[in-house]
Amino acid sequence: MKINNKIAVFIISGFLVASCDDYLEPNKYSLLTEDLIYSVTTYVNSMPNGIYSCVPQDTGDSYMTAASDEAESVDESNSMQLFNTGNWNKYNNPDDVWSSCYKGIRIACDYLAETDTLTWNSWRYSNPTKYAELMQQLCMGRAEARFLRSYLYLELVKRYGDVPLITDKVTVTPNMEFSKFPRTPVGDIITYISDQCDIVCREGKYFLSSEQIATQTNNGRNILPSLYRDTLALAYPTTGDMSKYLGRATRGSAYALKAKALIYYASKLFNPNNDVDRWKNAALACKKVLDLPKSLYDLEPKYADLFNMKSKWSKEFLFVRKVGASNSFEKANYPVSIEGGATGLCPSQNLVDAYEVIKNGTATSFDWNNPEQKANPYANRDPRFYSTIYKHGDQYNASNINTIVLDCSEGGNSAFPLYHATKTGYYLKKYINSTLDLKNGKTDTKTWILMRMADFYLYYAEAMNEAYGPSSDPASLGMTALDAVNKIRARAGMPIITTMDQSVFRTKIYNERQVEFAFENQRWWDVRRWMYGQAFNTDLKGAKVEKAINGTLLYTPITIENRSFDETKMYLYPIPQSEIEKSGGVLVQNANW
Repeated sequence: MKINNKIAVFIISGFLVASCDDYLEPNKYSLLTEDLIYSVTTYVNSMPNGIYSCVPQDTGDSYMTAASDEAESVDESNSMQLFNTGNWNKYNNPDDVWSSCYKGIRIACDYLAETDTLTWNSWRYSNPTKYAELMQQLCMGRAEARFLRSYLYLELVKRYGDVPLITDKVTVTPNMEFSKFPRTPVGDIITYISDQCDIVCREGKYFLSSEQIATQTNNGRNILPSLYRDTLALAYPTTGDMSKYLGRATRGSAYALKAKALIYYASKLFNPNNDVDRWKNAALACKKVLDLPKSLYDLEPKYADLFNMKSKWSKEFLFVRKVGASNSFEKANYPVSIEGGATGLCPSQNLVDAYEVIKNGTATSFDWNNPEQKANPYANRDPRFYSTIYKHGDQYNASNINTIVLDCSEGGNSAFPLYHATKTGYYLKKYINSTLDLKNGKTDTKTWILMRMADFYLYYAEAMNEAYGPSSDPASLGMTALDAVNKIRARAGMPIITTMDQSVFRTKIYNERQVEFAFENQRWWDVRRWMYGQAFNTDLKGAKVEKAINGTLLYTPITIENRSFDETKMYLYPIPQSEIEKSGGVLVQNANW
């Protein structure tokens, strides 16, 4: 069954797809046929929204950072604690997205199958303006469906490894039993993601010259076949304001998704034998992202500005999640010393120690054994530290609202024994709007970053280093690994890296990603793809602040929690046991779970 091209003359307001869980199953409604439902314009155009709602919401109030070495939750009952103690399993996983991702994939498959022959031809000559509007919506919707389905597959792969690859409409069953499909190797899924992104960008074998388009369409008399019109390249301008697309996939999103998928495929978790060709392919894909038109995509001039864009467009955005007016993140993370605050995420000393010290134009690692650094541990640090973390002595907001000088020493206004005070001696600053008056219920909008340009400068640096070393560019891409990482460091106000040693540079990239993307849910996944489990299998640290009799401050690193990470199995999640059982032996569990 395919959609007919007649448009129903009524609106079914209740059929808008508001959330992934509310996805409409047409066979439940006896008064309308599936054909009729899919022919309602409003419903057709709203289906991609249902896919967006199935993208894992690991931002804002659902941070994974409290399960990494970036932070500790002040709340002992936080579900992330299961990761920290090693007590998560195939029955209880706080980040189990298997079901929601496959629901989104199902919506995408249904939408693409049911709109494959839709052309709105009845409007073509009777109302050309309406026709152009409908075709643009259709083009954008189909491209977004392809992008989002691919995005969901990468979310599944980075959690579970091999997963069932479903690309066509699935007959509705009572239990949505996607587990009846066998697992597909990661390499095949990455190839599929790359292919879908090429469709969305009209790249590779899907590229068409103007002459080929003329031939395909009989000089405009016919419509391009669906694969060639399912492209975001046609839906977005090449110049101008992109704010109205905030939160939706763009052509830049598709370039970025392909590059990110290839980076994961080249990383140690999925590339144990270090096939260098995978790194070369990843570098090429990342360069495509970096070569996007600077009129639309570029680094934000100031690092700190990225996290307070509210509803504004930044050229650095590649894919973001826009949320309406709220104050839930501030309520969760304001210091408990401010009315309405609950402290929430407590940045770790492990993270703080990763920010380098700048002296005489040179950057060096922070060292607690250095008396000068220990006496004044927050002086001359990487400027990104001051944009990310509140420390003892900082003024919380310069306005008249929420103004407080944080005292994180014992007995201070923001420290133990105050209930729910920071465990680590630090408070979160990144993404926080410190001007909100929680007492009077003030709110504000937010834009959570899922992919941004800086990500791909550092991905590119990582790929080029693994393929060619820090300073070589034999593929003539126009940028070395050193060039790329120093572009990010220059924006941050950091001295350049000059090492020519591949291993040393790899370590510096790891550190650079840790500080650049702190509290952006990157660290949790980076450590896994690098198989760098020692970062999660070590004590989580904080800082004890003491006031000496002479008024000086004494800082001492302390252990907050002993973390547990089993490297024999925890780089990948277990497939939910309920899915294993439903599959009747088709699905095989990940090793050691």
